[in-house]
Amino acid sequence: MCKGLFTKLGIALGAGSLVLLGGLGGSYIVPLDHEAIQYVKHPVDDPIARLQKQIDSGQIRLSYEDEHGYLKAVLRALEIPVESQVLVFSKTSFQAPKIAPRMPRALYYNDRVSVGFVRGGDVVEIAAQDPKQGIIFYTLDQERVLKPRFERRDSCLQCHQSAATLGVPGLFVSSVFPDSTGMPLFQNGT
Repeated sequence: MCKGLFTKLGIALGAGSLVLLGGLGGSYIVPLDHEAIQYVKHPVDDPIARLQKQIDSGQIRLSYEDEHGYLKAVLRALEIPVESQVLVFSKTSFQAPKIAPRMPRALYYNDRVSVGFVRGGDVVEIAAQDPKQGIIFYTLDQERVLKPRFERRDSCLQCHQSAATLGVPGLFVSSVFPDSTGMPLFQNGT
């Protein structure tokens, strides 16, 4: 009896998935302006959007350091522990030319935000969780200015909107087999 029920449930889910995917014109990528997500148009309320409002109002000021730029100030403002650091040795970022096995990208995170830092990089990379929109990607220029500005970076979606994220902007973890310079030779699962 259970086997028949699971079979019927599987068929129903499969049919439902086909109906949903049918509106995407053969692509598994959901367009950013699709009414289901309105990724670009819908206002966001994530930790970075809130932090930017505090910076703009003068309520918070991010300090800048020569060695790490705004990294430490961003981690403090977002309550991300330095101890959360994970190092990524492969060139799997748009800042790939600056990443190498001897110069890894550092990722820091809490339950709502991930921050990527590449020593000598042009920007700090951020992925923040919005309760309605999902993951929103930002960068923060590593140049000293009076009021730093987080910018949405949809170019991150070249990797972060794929089959690994079920066609919507999101995070994923993947293992790669890098060569001696850090360039991925091939990926093992997503």
